[in-house]
Amino acid sequence: MVCLFGWMSILIIVKWFVQGLDSGGLNPNLITTMINMALSLGKADNETKIMVSASAQTSLQTFLVVIALLCVPTMLLVKPI
Repeated sequence: MVCLFGWMSILIIVKWFVQGLDSGGLNPNLITTMINMALSLGKADNETKIMVSASAQTSLQTFLVVIALLCVPTMLLVKPI
């Protein structure tokens, strides 16, 4: 779960810098990016594109979602001490 919150923190910082610069109207929408990341398994489109390469962002987001999904059974199956 830390990977998703960490990615969201990176998105917030990137949005701060992108808003301050002349981005040509391309400001990432954080809520849409996080929702689409979970619903479409990381696929980045023009509205949620943060990185220069959309394929790199898609790969990274897919990796983060898979890690988060694998953490859920791990947290549920661990025997309490």
